[in-house]
Amino acid sequence: MNRELARGVIEASYELLEEEPTDRLDYLKKALQIKQVILRCMIFLDDVKGSPYLEVYTKEDFVTIHEAFCDSAEPLLLMLEYFLEKAMEEVESAADSNPFAV
Repeated sequence: MNRELARGVIEASYELLEEEPTDRLDYLKKALQIKQVILRCMIFLDDVKGSPYLEVYTKEDFVTIHEAFCDSAEPLLLMLEYFLEKAMEEVESAADSNPFAV
């Protein structure tokens, strides 16, 4: 990816993160667009891993990458926990109201 194209993608990603969704469908659409941003970051890491210029990156570069992914992963884990708990509550309430539920 050339630098100018990458810079444009990064700027568009920041704009996407700042936009407020307008309705339920827009929330879903923007969430899927943000997923694409995360996937682009992961593709970048795969490119770094396989790069013949791996020795150009310093330990500080890898510390920055690691910290950034940890910081971004924590809210995603909290979201998964929230929806898991919500799903478990729905299963339990369905089982309470239906004696044949498994």
